[in-house]
Amino acid sequence: MAILTLVTTVCWVVFDVYRAFTTKPAPPVGQDILSPIDPNLDLNALNRLQTKVQLNDEEIGDTEVTSPDNAVVVEEAQETIEAEETELTDEELLLEEDLDTLNESTDSGEVNESQ
Repeated sequence: MAILTLVTTVCWVVFDVYRAFTTKPAPPVGQDILSPIDPNLDLNALNRLQTKVQLNDEEIGDTEVTSPDNAVVVEEAQETIEAEETELTDEELLLEEDLDTLNESTDSGEVNESQ
């Protein structure tokens, strides 16, 4: 029984020493958070709350609640779709450049007959 008690005590001490070295200290808290709260109610602030506009369900309309992670995924998907819609192939880009060149030469009065 004494050996079991000795092993338990040694393990306890080892784990406590390990925990003391691996735990992070508490972060410092600013004085503005530690300062006491005023126990008196601000009646002016409460009266201003009563005058705020309240919207009913019809005025709010249908809203879709998403998590922040889901919103990022949806936003990235929309950007990808928009990029794919506006992406031009190399051939289309060459055609656009040729058209721009033709328009510029027509505007300046130069027409290349070899094209």
